[in-house]
Amino acid sequence: MRKIFISIVFVLVFTFSFSQEKEIYLDDDFRIISKEEFDKASGNPFDYNLRFESDTTFVNIKVKREKEGQIPLSLLESIKTYLSEISGQEITSEEALFINYYPGDGPSNTDGYKANFRDQYRYFYKKIEKAENIKQFSVYRSLDGIRGYGKKIQWLPDEKNLIKDNFYPIHYPHGGYIIINSDGTYLAQRGEYCYSTSLMVQIENLEKEIENRKE
Repeated sequence: MRKIFISIVFVLVFTFSFSQEKEIYLDDDFRIISKEEFDKASGNPFDYNLRFESDTTFVNIKVKREKEGQIPLSLLESIKTYLSEISGQEITSEEALFINYYPGDGPSNTDGYKANFRDQYRYFYKKIEKAENIKQFSVYRSLDGIRGYGKKIQWLPDEKNLIKDNFYPIHYPHGGYIIINSDGTYLAQRGEYCYSTSLMVQIENLEKEIENRKE
C-alpha cells in the first residue's frame, strides 16, 4: 500500500509540475478529487487533513479517522505468525488481534500527549485483557520519541512492515490501533486514538461476533 502511495504521488507531482498546478487533492484511498470535494465537511468530526510538500507541489489528503476493510487470510496468517514469533505468545486461528501502532516521532508527539496515552493505555489494556479470544500487541515502526509512553509496554518491531504497508502507508499523527477479526475484517484508527470514545464499544461488538460464531 505504501509503495502504491509513493508511486501515485510521484506520478502526480511529475504530471502536475508540467501543468503548473501547485495543489493536489486526494481522498482517503489516494484518488484525485476536486478542491470542492476536499473542502466538504465530514460526517465524523474527528476526520482530518494531511498535507505533504514536494519541491513544486503540495499534496493534500482527506483522512478518515476510522477505516474499515478486509485483508486476505494469508496476510492475516503472516501477521499472526510474525507477532507470535517476536512476542512468544501463541495466537490461535480463532483469535482476533488488537494492535497499537507507533509510527515514530512527530511534531505533535508532546509530553502532554504521552501522559494522556499512558492513562488511556492502562485503562484499555486491562479491559481488553479481560476480553476472550482477543490478543493485544504494541508495535512500532521507529523508536524515535517513544520514551514516555509507558515503561510496562512491550513494544515489538514492525521489521517486515506488515502493519505499516497494509494499514499505515503514510505517517498518520500518533499512529493508532487496528482491530483485526479472525475472518480478516478490520477497523483501523488513524491518529490520536487515545481520544477515541468508541474503542470499548468496538471491542464489545467484536466479542459478540466471536461469541455468535461459536453457536
